[in-house]
Order: sequence, then structure tokens, then C-alpha cells
Amino acid sequence: MTQSLPFRSGSHLCRLIQTDEWIGLSNGLVRVGTPGLKVGPAETPLPRTAEATQIRLPARLQVTVPPGTPPGNYYLKVSGDCLPLKRWLIVKE
Repeated sequence: MTQSLPFRSGSHLCRLIQTDEWIGLSNGLVRVGTPGLKVGPAETPLPRTAEATQIRLPARLQVTVPPGTPPGNYYLKVSGDCLPLKRWLIVKE
């Protein structure tokens, strides 16, 4: 996943790509979850209502930080027919 800036209230784009470890092991269909935040494919119109979604890699994700979300670390977890991945998203005020 590529995203280095802190997240603030609103929507943010991220990219998920298949790494060498995933190529050949996966059909590219994975589940992405962000408890406390909303996530979905970037091509899907808003509003985001799900904390998890199923996507096919590579993909562009749109992560939405709802208004009033407390600052802190929130994880993004990729699971399914792939090697598991967990990354932290930092939410700022």
C-alpha cells in the first residue's frame, strides 16, 4: 500500500498493488478492512458505509475518515486469497 501522509476527516485515495509474493498465489480477490473508517474501491461513488470491502488487486481504494473520528492509529487489513497484510493509518484532527 502506498500512502504516507496523515489522514484527516474526508476521503483519501490509496493504491494496493500485488507484490512479487502475491503474484501466482492469488487470483487478486482480497478483502480490505479498516475498522473505525470506511473503505471502498475508488471507482464506487460515495457515500462509503462499509468498514470492509472485497476488491481485485491491483486497486485504488478510497478511505473515508468520518467527521468526529478520534485521532489515532487505525489499521487497514488485507486478507483472503493472499498473504495477509496489515498497515497502520494515522488519523489527525
